[in-house]
Amino acid sequence: MPVGKDNLQIYPGDDWSATVEVTNADGTLANITGYTAKAQIRRDVADEARRVEVEITTGVDSPNVNLSIPHAQTQALSTGPYVWDLQLTSPANSIVTVLAGVVVVTREVTRAA
Repeated sequence: MPVGKDNLQIYPGDDWSATVEVTNADGTLANITGYTAKAQIRRDVADEARRVEVEITTGVDSPNVNLSIPHAQTQALSTGPYVWDLQLTSPANSIVTVLAGVVVVTREVTRAA
């Protein structure tokens, strides 16, 4: 499973979701049955405070990983760049990062009255 790059755009206060299709190095769909997934958003990869800004909810439905962040969590994100990645853990406890990138948080125009 090669590490892919994908940047996320999030609007504070919006519910956010995405589906990641996991593939093998040869482009075929990966069998990730029995795997668990973990994804986090942080300010910087070298964040000394080790503060996780958002723990992205994950669910594995081979060959897909479903990601989501409820609006209560996106609301807490301030503007500016963040980084994120998605890691899979096999049933044998082998960990592999399959996707990573930048998170851009953009203030919305439409707001609750």
